[in-house]
Amino acid sequence: MNIRKRAQMLTTPTPTDPVEAEKQAELPITPKETPVIQSAPAETGGEQVRVLVIEDNPKMAAGIQRGLRENGYAVDVTHSGFEGEDLAAGGEYDAIVLDLMLPDRDGVEVCRNVRRRSITAPILMLTALSGTEDKVNGLDAGADDYLTKPFEFEELLARLRAL
Repeated sequence: MNIRKRAQMLTTPTPTDPVEAEKQAELPITPKETPVIQSAPAETGGEQVRVLVIEDNPKMAAGIQRGLRENGYAVDVTHSGFEGEDLAAGGEYDAIVLDLMLPDRDGVEVCRNVRRRSITAPILMLTALSGTEDKVNGLDAGADDYLTKPFEFEELLARLRAL
């Protein structure tokens, strides 16, 4: 599948049913299709930017991890909300990418708990839930940004740079 076809699939409107939206968002990103953006390396003060990805879908998590690494980021991935909270508390991350629909814990609750632990790393919620109420709940829980699936990888990179 070429990049144009993949981009078309990623920009297809999200179904209103969250379960269907999550299934649609599960489309894998293959290595040759992961766009490498020609921008400044992901560094702060000579060190790689460290990102924690908390995403329960292994294909989605692997695609995000691969794309971020190809663009100069250091990336850790977990598929669990509980483990994500622990990693966020124990590591020094420059940003956290957080899915809302996790199997063991709601992402909004993960976000609240991370903020209660005084973790100040910016949080970008990445989810299939695209309703205004979902966005408001996520941002009110302490997220700094909210991106809905499907998404363009270039936009994810731009949002991480903006955080």
